[in-house]
Amino acid sequence: MTNESQYEKVRRAEAANAVLENPAYQKAKEQMHQEIVRAWEMSDPEDMEYQITLRRLLHTLQTFNRLFEVTIKEGDFEAEKLKNLHKNSEVN
Repeated sequence: MTNESQYEKVRRAEAANAVLENPAYQKAKEQMHQEIVRAWEMSDPEDMEYQITLRRLLHTLQTFNRLFEVTIKEGDFEAEKLKNLHKNSEVN
């Protein structure tokens, strides 16, 4: 892997972290979660199609958030590799 793509992963991780820490994003995510749960609670137990749709929405919201978290972890990993690379190059 080239250093450039490593740096790009670090930049994407920083951007993803900024999104997850953004209060507006956090509020919107929480509201979306609450609306999905509320809709499920008020749904007709016989309407399985609607309940499945709500479950899929909730799963999508969780997956969307997890993608940000994975991006951050990958960037942290690349940042550590770059740090070690720079440390090793200073020794030599």
